[in-house]
Amino acid sequence: MKKQVKNRIWQMGIIIGSLFVSSACILFVPAAHNQKVPTMICSTIFWATLLIGYVLLFLVDRFRRKQQKKKGKQRPGAFCFFQNRIAAIADGVWILSFLAWIISGRVQAAHGYLQYVLAFLFLFSLHMHCICNGVNFQYMQNEIRRGLK
Repeated sequence: MKKQVKNRIWQMGIIIGSLFVSSACILFVPAAHNQKVPTMICSTIFWATLLIGYVLLFLVDRFRRKQQKKKGKQRPGAFCFFQNRIAAIADGVWILSFLAWIISGRVQAAHGYLQYVLAFLFLFSLHMHCICNGVNFQYMQNEIRRGLK
């Protein structure tokens, strides 16, 4: 496998992993509640990994723009749905988690830790919806496929 393909796979893995860790920090909010140090650690990890993920995505975007010829106006991934199989899974989880989060907020018995789990699912699948439906993800998939041939 070419070095460039391995780098693309690592970049996408780091981006997705950092956004997963950022979203997973929501799961630790109940444990860190009203405690100064755990709250600061959880907040720092949340923002640091979120920043790492989107800075890397920005760098991929900048590299892609230099490599690709302009194809006219392209919509951001946030406004596109079901662009590929992975995006379809992310979109489905995003829609279902949003609906479950709204419904569980209305049901008194569903309050508690379930709200945090649904918030985590919603946030992470929102990140994945935006990334997997976007031009950068399609570019990276094409680069990986081309490198494997």
